[in-house]
Amino acid sequence: MKIVTFNIRFNNPNDGEFSFEHRKEEVIRRIQAEQPDVIGFQEIRDEVQAWMEEQLPEYAWVGHGRTAQLDGEHCPVIYRKDKFKLRNFQCFWLSDTPNIPGSKFENQGYHPRICNMLLLYSVEDKKTIGVFNTHLCNISADARKKSMELMLAKGDEFLAGEKMPIFIMGDFNAEPGWPELAAMDDRADYKDVTSHIPATFHGFFKAPTEKIDYIYVNDMVKVISCDTWESEEGHICLSDHYPIGLLCEI
Repeated sequence: MKIVTFNIRFNNPNDGEFSFEHRKEEVIRRIQAEQPDVIGFQEIRDEVQAWMEEQLPEYAWVGHGRTAQLDGEHCPVIYRKDKFKLRNFQCFWLSDTPNIPGSKFENQGYHPRICNMLLLYSVEDKKTIGVFNTHLCNISADARKKSMELMLAKGDEFLAGEKMPIFIMGDFNAEPGWPELAAMDDRADYKDVTSHIPATFHGFFKAPTEKIDYIYVNDMVKVISCDTWESEEGHICLSDHYPIGLLCEI
């Protein structure tokens, strides 16, 4: 099974030669070449999703926008239609009122933030997996800390004590060892399978690299390999982040 977290970088014309219009064919080519079973995207906007859905008809898309109107930027999870069936889905806002669309923590940045949680039934393995995907605040460490604690609490509630392979992924906007990740790192039932990866954000190679993208799993996931998708020779870079691909067994 191949699981991927991918901050695709929103469609910003100011990115010039690195805007999504220039990258989009390469993004689709790489996904089709890698054939992931599940991808957790960050920074997807409505027009980009509509185009990508046409290019990737073999995938089902789950999720909606983070605004009060449920539109705009979000972090959908997509999965292979021939390999999985959706058992359950829940989206909540990273805030003190997580069930109110568009809500956010008091000291958070301008944008609301969400987490998507899915239960996917693997037709081949005859097992259910849990997938959580999020994109934490880029402004406030306190908001990230509260968001991580909320995500873990809501995740435990969503799983309702059911034992299954779990994947928690996304752009956490925090580097290893930062206090806001303590709630996750203190959980003995989850481990960071990306801990050997030195950097995931490169800003189209304009800024110092940072490790801010992660995949955590529980002990029901057997890791085979976990690596970044770096640009292939002669090809344009996929995003300002390296996607991370996890190959595993459940």
